[in-house]
Amino acid sequence: LFLPFKNDGIVIPDDMLTPFQHLFDLIVLENKGASDAQLLLKYTSAFLLHLFRWSDNPFTVKSHEDARMVKLFQLMERHYKDNRTAAFYAAQLGLTPKRINEILRDKAGMTMNQLLSRLLLIEAKRGLYHGVLSIKEIAYHLGFTDPSYFARFFKKQTGVTPEAFRAKGFGE
Repeated sequence: LFLPFKNDGIVIPDDMLTPFQHLFDLIVLENKGASDAQLLLKYTSAFLLHLFRWSDNPFTVKSHEDARMVKLFQLMERHYKDNRTAAFYAAQLGLTPKRINEILRDKAGMTMNQLLSRLLLIEAKRGLYHGVLSIKEIAYHLGFTDPSYFARFFKKQTGVTPEAFRAKGFGE
């Protein structure tokens, strides 16, 4: 789902800015309309292939700490709905919560709580965007036992309620 390591970004060559922007616009357009899944997949694949080509390989694990972070992110993807403490993830990796937060601050620029909140927010926005589940169902799906707590969490993170986010066109 994500590997939020700090990096210097990707530099797109000047001669590719216009074609790259066009490809991005095609992805957005295809995603907004009655999209053809195969076409959307092809556009997205081309987009990612170009990004990968212009970057240092972002999937290369360069150190023991990077390997731990990959393992941490895999654990988070599996357990973020039911385990939201640094202590749980630290125990899984044989580290202390303090050490996990130190490594995360260095590698990702945020703490475990910030990272978990970001993951929950991404999933909440995804659920609101697709509009299949009610807000209450999204809250329960994300492990919130009280939908009003989910609404407070969402508003604190985004500045708008889940209802307003859904109503105003998914945050555009």
